[in-house]
Amino acid sequence: AVQEAHHWQLLVNEADVEVANLKRQLTNGEERMAAEREMWENKCEAAALEAEGWAEQARASDYAVEAMREKAAWVSADSERVRKLHEAAVEVGEGWMKEANKADGEVRELKGQVSQLSFLLDRSAITGARALDVVERRKRGEGA
Repeated sequence: AVQEAHHWQLLVNEADVEVANLKRQLTNGEERMAAEREMWENKCEAAALEAEGWAEQARASDYAVEAMREKAAWVSADSERVRKLHEAAVEVGEGWMKEANKADGEVRELKGQVSQLSFLLDRSAITGARALDVVERRKRGEGA
């Protein structure tokens, strides 16, 4: 019976050692799990911060794109206004060219008329001088 009690005591001691080992392993496992959980929580928090940064950059990009769209609309509207102003300027310029050509034709015509009048005046002056000469001669009795 002593030998059997001793045998049972050895089994209990082995069981106590095994339980202590299992408790130590459990504690070590819990500590590792807690450390891993903390590591993953930190990684998740870092990922959330990074995602927030990316979201902020995406919002900034959206604002920049919207601003560029507005600028493009203004440029397009300005281009249309410039095109219309250019067309109007071309029309005005063409009108001025027509007027200038018309005025140039009128000036040429007037120069021709002045030339004819000058010729007629010269002829008239010659004829007048001859007539005056004839009158003077008649007054003096010289005859024609």
